[in-house]
Amino acid sequence: IDNQGPQATVSYSIEEITNQDVEVTITADEKINNQVEGWAFTDVNQTAMKKTYSSNTEEKVNIQDELGNGTQVTVSVKNIDKAPPTIEGVTNGQTYDQSVTPNITDDNLDTVTLTKDGTPVNNYTSGQAITANGEYVLTARDKAGNESSIEFTIAKAQLDDTITSSEYTVDAEAGMIDKIS
Repeated sequence: IDNQGPQATVSYSIEEITNQDVEVTITADEKINNQVEGWAFTDVNQTAMKKTYSSNTEEKVNIQDELGNGTQVTVSVKNIDKAPPTIEGVTNGQTYDQSVTPNITDDNLDTVTLTKDGTPVNNYTSGQAITANGEYVLTARDKAGNESSIEFTIAKAQLDDTITSSEYTVDAEAGMIDKIS
């Protein structure tokens, strides 16, 4: 007498971090006799069914064999990341007259790149102050391929490095001090 529910395995179309939908397939060792909402049979023998998930979720799926014996199958989709990294501390298109310190957050952050006037800035990391004048592009990419990019400019006021007093003229760039006669 069969009083055991179907033995089932769960497989996922993508197992690494992804920004794509994940198709889940439940395969049983005998015919699945019940239709489960949201699931579609993939074969004429009704031993496999699939469902596509667009976001992370965990659910219990109850399947039954032809005699009504049931099995509860756990489906756990944890690898969907459709959100781009968040860049805070700078605003796209903004010009700043002081240093900025951007912070990037993402659970699956992969790369951060910074260019200044079109040239890559080596070894830049999130949370590091950007102090020099220039036009910048800050790009953050996560392991799922989602990307955020911010363009901004730092244009701090330039100091006049010639100081004149009633007795001396100091030219810092030329390294000269002249006595005024």
